[in-house]
This record gives sequence, C-alpha cells and structure tokens, in this order.
Amino acid sequence: MKLITESRTNNNLDGVLLLVNGIEGDVFNPLDGGITFRLPGVWTPDQIGGEYSEFNWNGLNDNGQNIGQGVYYIKISVKDEYGHVQTTIKETTLLRTEEYVRVSIYNSAGELVKRMEEPKAPDTVINLGNMEEVLYVGKDTDILINYGSGAMSWDGKNEFGRNVSSGIYEMQVEIKTGDGYSVVAAKTVTILTEANGSVITDPDNPGAYPKVYPNPVIITDTMDVQAVIEWFAPVDGTVVIRIYNIAGEMVRQFRVQNPAERSLLWNLKGPGGSPVSSGTYVVVVEGLKKSGEREVKPVKMVIIRKFSVDSNNVN
Repeated sequence: MKLITESRTNNNLDGVLLLVNGIEGDVFNPLDGGITFRLPGVWTPDQIGGEYSEFNWNGLNDNGQNIGQGVYYIKISVKDEYGHVQTTIKETTLLRTEEYVRVSIYNSAGELVKRMEEPKAPDTVINLGNMEEVLYVGKDTDILINYGSGAMSWDGKNEFGRNVSSGIYEMQVEIKTGDGYSVVAAKTVTILTEANGSVITDPDNPGAYPKVYPNPVIITDTMDVQAVIEWFAPVDGTVVIRIYNIAGEMVRQFRVQNPAERSLLWNLKGPGGSPVSSGTYVVVVEGLKKSGEREVKPVKMVIIRKFSVDSNNVN
C-alpha cells in the first residue's frame, strides 16, 4: 500500500503511529474495523487544524476486493509546499479471522435453501438433541433452531422470501471462533408447511368451524347421545381429531382418511368403551393435506350427564 499526501506543516514522519481499534499495534483484522495510520504534525486539505492526520485501511485493494492474510509494507510519503518529499515504510500484519455461528438448511437434494449467520459464538458446544424432529412453518410462524449453547430464529422462508415446501431437510450448525477453531453438527428434520388455503376453517367466517353439536351435550340414562364434530370442507389428505379433558389428558383420538368426509360422530366414550364423565373438553381438529400443508383448530365442548332418581329408593 502506498500513501501520499501533501503536508501543510512539517514533513516529519518519525512519529507515525499504527492504531488498531484505537490502540497502538501493527496486527489487525479487517472484520474488526481495519488499521489507522496517524501522522502527527501533518495536515491534508481534508484534515486541517488538528494535531495530526489519520488514514484508515480496511484490508481491500484498489478494486475493493479482500486481500489475503500476510505481512504488508505501507509506504507513506509526505510532500511539503516546497516540493520536498519524505518517505517512511511501516510494516503491518493482516490477520483475517472470522467468528460466527452459521446455520445452513439443505433440502433432500442437497441444495442450500437458507443460510443464517450471527457474528459471535456464545460457546463451542453444539447440541442438537433438543431440536424438534418435526417443524411447522407458515402463517408467520417462526422456528427456533436450538443448538445447545444458543438458538437462532428462522421464519421458514428460503433465500427468495418464500415458504419452503414440506419435506425432509438437514439443519447444519457451524461454530467458528476467532482462533480458527471450527465445529459442525447436523440433524435431519421433517418440515411441514402450514396450509395457505382453508383446510379446517371457513375463510369468510373463521369462528364457524370446526364445530361440535350439540354443545353442550346433555346425556340422561335413557338417551344414547352422540356428538358431531364437523369441519369446513373435505380435505385432500387426512383429518386427525384429538379430544382432551380439562387436565390436558387425551381421552380419544380419531384419524379420518376419506377425503370426502367433513364430519365425525363421537359416541362420548373413551378407547375402552367407558363413557367419559361430565366436564369441559377440548377437541383439536388437525387437517393434513397430501401436499404436507397443515391446519390446526381447537374447539371447546361441554358434556353434562343427568341421571334420574328413583323416588322409591329414597330413604
């Protein structure tokens, strides 16, 4: 590198300082801000009135391209108003080191779908054991990619800003530290895209479906009542219905694989055939399209059991 300037004071270059992040030094990393050459007692047309002039080099050549690591000699020449030139050469070492956490997402064909990067690594340990095996994207749902020592959020979109399609993907996490240490780990996951079109709900009336009727369900000892669970439209795929009690325990599950169906009858009994008790239940209706798109909607229902009392048995 050659630095030539015109001096408005003296041309004494004996006191030239090399500064890295404001501290005197001759080894710099361009990613941290470059190196500064301070020329005491030298004014340039752009820097008049101070005690010194400064010039910064960010490790690029004249074409704006990064140059490689190594030792470089900086030639500094000062020319005063009388035409006298004084030259000095300073030695500096460019050490280009990166530190980052990088998440790369590949599809089943090995193509890079998305790459995200954070500038600092919290740790050098990667643990993908807590990452979910099945991830859902779409409808502004972000995915938290937990790699053990930290986490990174992904909006489920590719490099072009579109939601990725359902399928098998590889999540690759790479951590690189400033001293050059690098560690990589990967995990294969299934990604399901949330449905863009209506699967369970009516787009014109989102609160209408799914629905359960009658609701509440009132049962007496002389009635054999069933509940109807209904969704908006037939699904080209599978409908899964899970019924939970107020404690969050699943009491029944159904899988409807006939695309023409849009309702299901439940006899209000558990998997063993015993009637469920009175109380509040949550019916979760999940639509899974063959394309992999998914829509889930819960609806509450109440079951009330009434039994007649035989007055002849009352003491």
